[in-house]
Amino acid sequence: MQKKHLVLDTYNSLFAPIVKFIHDYHEELKDYPIEFNSTFAIRNFGERLFDYVSQQAAGSYYGKEQGASRIKDSIDSIDISNIQSIVEFACLINDDLLYDKRDGQNIDREVEAQLKKGHTKQELYDFIYGMDYVIPFFQLRMNGKPLSSLSPGERGALLLLLYLFIDMDDKPLIIDQPEENLDNESVFKYLVHFIKTAKKKRQIIMVTHNPNLAVVCDADQIIQMKIDKLDGNKVTYESGAIENPKMNKVIVDILEGTYPAFHNRDCKYFDKTI
Repeated sequence: MQKKHLVLDTYNSLFAPIVKFIHDYHEELKDYPIEFNSTFAIRNFGERLFDYVSQQAAGSYYGKEQGASRIKDSIDSIDISNIQSIVEFACLINDDLLYDKRDGQNIDREVEAQLKKGHTKQELYDFIYGMDYVIPFFQLRMNGKPLSSLSPGERGALLLLLYLFIDMDDKPLIIDQPEENLDNESVFKYLVHFIKTAKKKRQIIMVTHNPNLAVVCDADQIIQMKIDKLDGNKVTYESGAIENPKMNKVIVDILEGTYPAFHNRDCKYFDKTI
């Protein structure tokens, strides 16, 4: 069990920069809270216990549903983050095997009489006290949801957020096509503030097909690349700030489909806050 605790300590050490990031930027993160926690988890204990113990034998775990329910109650009753509590859980299981705790019973039981054929008491206790069913576990969550439940946009935003601030290097950072995992709403909601903050300490270079990223993140310089397939795939580049009239028109043409198209849509939008 001490080795498992060392693994948990290693998790905490590796994720310390994330915890620091969450602490340092708690005010900025209030609208999209990020949480990290590390603890232990009990995995498949009931299924494995009943590989050894018959639920057709008289005892605390008699009956398929009743036995499974007792195991669940035992797991729910412990503090899974506390080693001593986990040890007490193993002792509780042993106690359930030695005494029939079903309502109206409360009598001694022989462990051997509850074993399935082909298994020994030694094997059962090696399983219970070996505790290989206790797994060091960590989880990163945003808005109360684990990574696996986040949308591609939320997941991409979270990972990019963490990389922007946990990597303390001041070398230029190249981000290749973040729009593959980020929709426009995710960009505006999660990334704009943090990219603006990160670029104060390092140069951020984004390669993108979405000019909206350059605009909302307030790019200092935009480099437009063109490929002329009719001229042997000739590649040309133009650069300039958003404020540059020529570059500004290029952005509008690509992002909005020319000024007339932009004005047409603008007339159809309305802001309820006005």
